[in-house]
Amino acid sequence: MEKNDVITDCEAAEWMHQQLIDSKLDLYQRCGHAPFLSYPNQFVASLYDL
Repeated sequence: MEKNDVITDCEAAEWMHQQLIDSKLDLYQRCGHAPFLSYPNQFVASLYDL
């Protein structure tokens, strides 16, 4: 997710992150709502970091 995502507000993502135990919130620059399309390598790497 990006800080300027027009589909999901960053505050909503932060709230969800706080509700989920052991969650991780990654924010990407200039990617819109689909970081897995804009930054596939970084996105997959962040999944392995879980």
